Amino acid sequence: MIIPDIFSIGGTLAGVAFSCIFPALHGIEGQALVAGIFGGVEGVLGLLVGSATIYWIGILGEILFRKEAMGEGDVKFLGCIGAFCGWQGALFSIFGGALLGCLILLPVLLVGKLQTPKPITGSNGESGNHSSPRFGMHIPFGPLLAAGALLYVFALQARVDAYFTNLWSTLQEFATY
Repeated sequence: MIIPDIFSIGGTLAGVAFSCIFPALHGIEGQALVAGIFGGVEGVLGLLVGSATIYWIGILGEILFRKEAMGEGDVKFLGCIGAFCGWQGALFSIFGGALLGCLILLPVLLVGKLQTPKPITGSNGESGNHSSPRFGMHIPFGPLLAAGALLYVFALQARVDAYFTNLWSTLQEFATY
């Protein structure tokens, strides 16, 4: 349930540096210096949009559920993802990770709800069914964010970027009316 800062903060710094050195990570081409600056801006923008979005989702979840809904490690980790993937990849990682979590965990939770739980005795003598996921328990979101980022990078980047470009064009047209 802990994402070490060495990975999230170190990865964020590496992501911004790689964005400056290899601006093609964000589809930016051109003269090295100018492309590097634009690549760095994209990396920082991804860091800010990704971490701010997940932070506010956590705050709203905390208000709704009256308990911590999102850890600070997820905020830093999504900033790292945004630094490498840009703001589009960061946003997709949130919602893609949540969708993957639903597709994976809901069947497990439903099957577990249908079966009679067998008590497990721990090493301290306490019994309880803590071996499988259950409703209300904390599920680590970091691995799902990583899976969403990998899905974006290796399969859906062109489609997701085209979607956001189309959405932006539509919003601009709507704003002119």
